[in-house]
Amino acid sequence: MNESPVFWDEHYRLCKNIWAGSVSLPKYPSGTKVLEAGCGNGKTLASMKETGWDITAFDFSKEAALLSRKNSPGFFNADIFVSDASYLPFKDEVFDLVFARHITGHSKKKKRDFIAGELIRVLKSGGELHFVEFEISDMRNKKETFVEDNTFLNKNGIITHFFSEDEVRNLLSKVNEKFIQTEKWPLKIKGKDYQRAEINAVFEK
Repeated sequence: MNESPVFWDEHYRLCKNIWAGSVSLPKYPSGTKVLEAGCGNGKTLASMKETGWDITAFDFSKEAALLSRKNSPGFFNADIFVSDASYLPFKDEVFDLVFARHITGHSKKKKRDFIAGELIRVLKSGGELHFVEFEISDMRNKKETFVEDNTFLNKNGIITHFFSEDEVRNLLSKVNEKFIQTEKWPLKIKGKDYQRAEINAVFEK
């Protein structure tokens, strides 16, 4: 099950670059201190190529961190390391900007609460947390093995939790909501239409 780094190490060792595509990023000035939580194989890091940001990134998996380093040579001088998001090795209020894209939803509720607390703790006053997770109307919700409310275990061993907007607000209630929106788009598989759904949110400390 994916709350273990051993699982993720093996998953990345076998599947390599499992996350692909580009990421649309907000505009912040050069020198902005940025933390990416759960950098995976470097998909979001690659999109930061021309930003000039002071970037720190981590992943639960040692194999993922190695892939991120491999996939971003010459892009920038990013500090990429291994860490558990529920216990970060930083002092309070270090970063101007924190990205949490599809990391919190890969844990059960108790750990999600710890992760949210840590991401908020290391964010500076006036800094922003950008949060992205799947929403409850996504096609994959309730399609696999039940773990807890709106949380399911896929056949590949990955837990995914599907959020409502109000749940995101409650999870991040210690910071101020600037923006929250559910984006939905169709996906056709073997001639049949399905719906994908993702919550994008920005909170300010």
